[in-house]
Order: sequence, then structure tokens, then C-alpha cells
Amino acid sequence: MLAEARQAKADRDWPRAREAYAAYTAAHPRKASAWKQYGHALKESGDFDGAKAAYFRSLALSPSDEDTCLHLAHLLKNIGDRDLAAEVFGAALAMNPDFGPAKDGLGDLGFAIPESGPARLKARKTDTRLDRWFYRKRLRWAQSAFAEHKWDAAEARYRSLLRDRPWDARLMIQIGHALKEQGKIEAAAQMYQRALDQEPLNSDAHLHLGHAAKLAGDIQGAHDHYRRALRYWPQNPDALSELRDAS
Repeated sequence: MLAEARQAKADRDWPRAREAYAAYTAAHPRKASAWKQYGHALKESGDFDGAKAAYFRSLALSPSDEDTCLHLAHLLKNIGDRDLAAEVFGAALAMNPDFGPAKDGLGDLGFAIPESGPARLKARKTDTRLDRWFYRKRLRWAQSAFAEHKWDAAEARYRSLLRDRPWDARLMIQIGHALKEQGKIEAAAQMYQRALDQEPLNSDAHLHLGHAAKLAGDIQGAHDHYRRALRYWPQNPDALSELRDAS
């Protein structure tokens, strides 16, 4: 299935590539790279709305992917959504201040290049096979504690993983969940915000900041975060549900 999709893309047979990637993403819905390629095929087929949805889905699964940011931002620019395009270019620059294509994109839109903020931590590329095996074992240990509602143990185990992978927003969000389940709402919100600082377009982080605000009694703040979650993934089902229930 994937080989067929790749061959169709290589042949620039976009209708066939679109169908093949549609089938592949249906079978592998959490494969961010496949959603990105599906977006390419849809865009080249002239389905800009479908391409936008596919790129947003890819970004929701992998919010730190600068290449997805770039393709999404260019598509948004070309369909006339200049403000959101600039926001996505800006987020890519926040993650990588040296990302030249994002600077060019902002310049083409007539937006100023933002000053560089604190550098985001980058994933290491030097892990050995043994490192990855040991990480997966420790991750399962943390997940097991979470599944058993051993919130303090889950928090400690996820924090141990985060010390070794301080760039990993997914671990920050899991720590936030464990803190929230212990009733530590403010600490949970701080951890969700830390994830958002690392990945500015992380729809999931906004969703859970919304939940934390709701638990703290800040309904307007919660709704603001739910709307931001939808801005970065318009199909986010939980954010849609929260705002629908509030209406």
C-alpha cells in the first residue's frame, strides 16, 4: 500500500497517489509522515481544503515538524489565510530561529521577522539501539503506573524520562496529566504550558490547558484554549465537543 503510494508520487500521478495515501492513512491514522504526503497529493490534485486538513492532522501528530509547518503555511498563504500562515511560519521560527524558508515566508507576506526567543531543546540523534530499547522499557513502566492510577509513581517515572529527553513535549503532557489527577491543577497547567513553549502549534497542549482552566473555574480561559486547539487542528474532536457543550 505504501509502496504504491510512493510510486504514484514519484510518477506524479496525483489522483492515484491521493487514493493510495487515503487508504494508507485510514489503515495507519497516527502516522504523521503519511498524512503529510497525503496533503501533498491532495494539494497537487487541486483539493486545497483536503490538503489543509491533512497537513493539520500531520501537525497534530507531530507538532515540531518544521517541514509540515512550511508546507501548511505556504498552502494557507496561497488560499488567502495570511494571518494563520504568518502564525505557522512564526511558530516554525520559534522552534528553529535559523530556519531560512520560514523567514522567507514571513518576508513574502510582509510580516516582520520576530526576534529570537530562548532556543528550543532539540532531539538527540545519537541514541543507540540499546538506548531506544531501554527508553521503550521505561516508557512502558510509566504507562503501566498511569493505567493503574498510581499517579505519583507515573509522575516520577515520566519525569525520569523527561530528564533524559528534555525536548519531548509528549512527556511533559503526560506529567501534566499525572499532576492533574493528583489535584495539582496549577502545576499541571505549568507543565502543559511548558509543552506549548516547546511546540507552539501543539493542539493537544492547548486542549489540556483548557481542561486545567476549566477545573480551576476559569471558563473563559478554557474556551480560549479550546479555540486555539481548533486553530491548530480544526478537527480536534475533544475541543469541538467542549465548545459544542458550552454553546
